[in-house]
Amino acid sequence: ISGLILLYAAYIIIQALINDRIASGSLSISILLGIVIFSYDIFTYEGLFAYNDLLFSAGYVILFLLMGYGLLMHLEIIKSGARPITKLSYTDLYNKDHSSK
Repeated sequence: ISGLILLYAAYIIIQALINDRIASGSLSISILLGIVIFSYDIFTYEGLFAYNDLLFSAGYVILFLLMGYGLLMHLEIIKSGARPITKLSYTDLYNKDHSSK
C-alpha cells in the first residue's frame, strides 16, 4: 500500500507540473520531499539506514513550510508572477463581436 501511495504522489507531481498550476513548483517539491522522508522512514524501520533525528525533523519542517507557502500563493495571500489558468466560457466562445459575418 505504501508503494501505491508513493506512485500516486508521483502522478500528482507530474500532473501539477504539466498543467503549470500556481505554486505547483513548491507543492511538487514538498510532495517529493514527503516521498523521500516517508521512504527514509520505511527503510529505517527495515534496518537499512540508521535513524537520524535531525534529518527526519528538518525534513518535516521544510515540508510543512513549503506546503504553507504553496497554500498562501494558491489563496493569493502571497502574489506570484504566474497567471492563473482560466477556463473558456460560453460568452467567450460565442461572443457576437468576434463572430464571422
